[in-house]
Amino acid sequence: MHTPWWRVPCCAPGDDVRISVQLIEAAADRHLWAEVFDRNLEDVLAMLSEVARAIANEIKITVTPEEEARLAATRPVNLRPTKPI
Repeated sequence: MHTPWWRVPCCAPGDDVRISVQLIEAAADRHLWAEVFDRNLEDVLAMLSEVARAIANEIKITVTPEEEARLAATRPVNLRPTKPI
């Protein structure tokens, strides 16, 4: 079984975010793959879709057209609160 791992540090609106992803073969505790993804925080959903595609490619699964459409349908994240805090 492959275990993806990622960490997203806290950021403020307008900041960039970096996600470091590692693919580890859990049974053998063996490092298989790693990549770093950088984007503006408002594009974090698009970045997560890119991460999902990269992981799918590394573990050699086929993404269906429906799944690909869902991954492609991203929008910017509104980081402004809708209610006063």
